[in-house]
Amino acid sequence: MKFIANNDLPLLAHPLDLESEFTPRALIEAVRTKRSLVSVAVPDVCLLDFDGDLTDHLVQTKAVSSWQNWACFHTPMFALEVEGKPCGVIPRTIGGSYAALIAEQLLASGARWSLTSATRPTTKESPSTEVRKPKVFRF
Repeated sequence: MKFIANNDLPLLAHPLDLESEFTPRALIEAVRTKRSLVSVAVPDVCLLDFDGDLTDHLVQTKAVSSWQNWACFHTPMFALEVEGKPCGVIPRTIGGSYAALIAEQLLASGARWSLTSATRPTTKESPSTEVRKPKVFRF
């Protein structure tokens, strides 16, 4: 069996103490470039619908519309109007690391709050790694 030295792997062929190039902002810009999207802030409040059941119901009943300028490679965003303001709904964000990435992309895209079914809000003032008493939003 032949072993590969770390310097032979392209993924590791750089100083490992450098900051990652895969930042939420860089991912957003890559999607905008690839899809020719304009930079539009996302709704202030966004809900991460981990299994997509809520979103499926909202789409089926035509209660939401597609948020066309959401710059994400893998997950669409829908907008639900609540008291005259859009609320973003993002389906199928199951998995802690994936949900954290989506929450970081939301914050980088202008969201003020991202909520999950676990009611662990992420705000610009409170990174996703901190647990704070959640505010409850009733829709």
